[in-house]
Amino acid sequence: MYISGLTLINFRNYEYREFKFDCNTTIITGNNGAGKTNIIEAVAFLSAMRSHRTNQDNDMVMLDSEYCVIMGEFVTNNGNEKLNILINKDNSKKIKFNNQEVKKLSEVVGKLNTVVFSPDAMEIIKEGPDKRRKFIDVAVSKIDKKYFNALQIYKKVIRQKNKLLKHFEGEDKFLVLETYNRMLAENGSYIEFKRRFFIDCLNEIIGDIYGRLTGTNDDVYIDFESQVETADKSCEEIMLEYENMLDEVKYREIERKSSVKGAHLDDMGFYLNRRNAKKFCSQGQQRIFLLAVLFAQTEIALAETGESPVVLLDDVLSELDNDRKKFVLSYISKYQTFITTANNEDALLPMIKDYEIIRI
Repeated sequence: MYISGLTLINFRNYEYREFKFDCNTTIITGNNGAGKTNIIEAVAFLSAMRSHRTNQDNDMVMLDSEYCVIMGEFVTNNGNEKLNILINKDNSKKIKFNNQEVKKLSEVVGKLNTVVFSPDAMEIIKEGPDKRRKFIDVAVSKIDKKYFNALQIYKKVIRQKNKLLKHFEGEDKFLVLETYNRMLAENGSYIEFKRRFFIDCLNEIIGDIYGRLTGTNDDVYIDFESQVETADKSCEEIMLEYENMLDEVKYREIERKSSVKGAHLDDMGFYLNRRNAKKFCSQGQQRIFLLAVLFAQTEIALAETGESPVVLLDDVLSELDNDRKKFVLSYISKYQTFITTANNEDALLPMIKDYEIIRI
């Protein structure tokens, strides 16, 4: 898989700009604030239908404009594909895939698969559980349409359930609550199952990658802190546990007027030599840990979909020494890669065989 063309209209600081990509590695260079990261964001949005920089789509609309457009052309095992997205100032979207209007996001999420590493990625370790859930949800959604659908249903039902719990009066409400809990168990169990699968896959790979990045034998792993026991369990077994869990907390939730258990409260812990990376690792160690996770994610995406993801490295290499830069560039050489850098691309060029430079 590779992206061959990108057109931006009223997107961030680009009133109109067309890009064509002909090489394996594209280096995007320019001064700070020139718009390098905006290109990365646009490519990533084509993949996930959401920005990794903001929760509001209309933040990407150029000031004083009513809309923005992202148009991508890419090549997959199915041939040439086109994806066009129009984002209005009111946050509404219109999407076309191969010139056909798209009604559901699940039809296009992951059609262009990307793996993104940016300075914001450090939040995965440093910030709260919502950042870690967002990371795994975006990663798995791009390789599993069923997961994305289950997640959308789950989020909708949990909102409805919380609204019900806030005004829980009358015996008839118990029937509605049971209906919501059944839907949460059906979809939440699949979410838990796939999160466990994805983290298990990461753990099989990240130790070797981290060791090659650092030259150490350090023990690195990710601990999945799920709401129900998921290790070595089938999706059906997890669903039974999920149903029992929700039944056990039913009256506590009614009393608190809020959901107290569920996949929306999952978390992950990142551990280096059995110490929590959030508390005990330096920023440099955290960055290398996340780079190992990024590379492992590319391997999983390739294995699960049969398509090579596009790798997006936004202002990452400047923080690494030459040996680690060489390893990173060698490791990702089999993937189409976009790299942003602030006018110091000359140091990278001897390490890359097939590249083009876009100066912003």
